Amino acid sequence: SISICYGAESRSTFMLSFGTNAGKNATGTTASTFIGSNSGYDASGSTYVNFIGANAGYGAINALNSNFIGVGSGNLSTGATYNNFLGTSAGQSSLNLNYSNVFGYESGRGVTNAQYVNFFGHQAGWFATNATLSNFIGFNAGSSATNAQYSNFIGYTAGTAASRRRTARSKSPIRTHRHRL
Repeated sequence: SISICYGAESRSTFMLSFGTNAGKNATGTTASTFIGSNSGYDASGSTYVNFIGANAGYGAINALNSNFIGVGSGNLSTGATYNNFLGTSAGQSSLNLNYSNVFGYESGRGVTNAQYVNFFGHQAGWFATNATLSNFIGFNAGSSATNAQYSNFIGYTAGTAASRRRTARSKSPIRTHRHRL
């Protein structure tokens, strides 16, 4: 393990910390890279990760095989495995966001329970819940969407606050899409 800069720590195995407080108090991390001020600070259980940018991965819990690149990307995320977060605050405060690509300013921020998703654009997928196997592409696409499994929202504010509900007789969700180009 290698640590460079004031407060940088490497308490774990095969860890590179570069930047003020990078990797500080990180526990249970293996083969990880923290580059930038406070990147990986207080991260726990983060194995095979790259946190690059100020506050990237700060306080992340159980991030596995993921890349968080950008100021605050993946900050305070929990259970983020096999992800790529790229952009300021991308994936920040997400819960159980897995096997996903999240690119753009605050894209995927506050997401809960989303697997195999692609969120591309400014605040795409912002605070979406239960959005498994979905693609939200565009400015605010899928922002605050609820139960939006298997959805494709493409365009400016497409699918914003969209909701799917299951009927009592059917196990398949009712499809409600709003697309604006």
